Amino acid sequence: VVVGGRLSDRFEGRPRRIVVPAMCAAGVLLVLLPQTTSPAGFVVVATLISAVMGLCYMPCFSVPLRSLPPGLTGVASGIVLFGGQLSGIVVPTLFGHVVDAFSYRVAFWSLVLGPALAVAAALRVPQTTDRFLARLGAAVSDTPAKEDDRDASAASRSV
Repeated sequence: VVVGGRLSDRFEGRPRRIVVPAMCAAGVLLVLLPQTTSPAGFVVVATLISAVMGLCYMPCFSVPLRSLPPGLTGVASGIVLFGGQLSGIVVPTLFGHVVDAFSYRVAFWSLVLGPALAVAAALRVPQTTDRFLARLGAAVSDTPAKEDDRDASAASRSV
């Protein structure tokens, strides 16, 4: 996660530069995972998957955190984290259904859909602050910043 954050800072956001190669590597490793023949091999491949996926955590936040006013960063973080947490609920359930219907090998291979979806999203989302804000349009400009919120609440208390 820290390395992904450092890379994200180095690339000035632009999550595509980190997410696409990391998720491609994760996809390859996910194909290799059910082919391991020993517990040690499984642990090594699973650890590598976690490492390359960890590179993508902070880049997902980079453009929204750089672009949004302070009053919206919490909401943006909540939306990004909600998607990640939702996958932690949906994927194990689907994995079990695939195991029941087919096999463990097919279930592990179906996990490649996650990195494929991440690559598709990274190719679709805006990569710079200007493009991000252009997509959001007037929604951001109509939202007051934190300083404005404090001034408004202080004014209402003094009345």
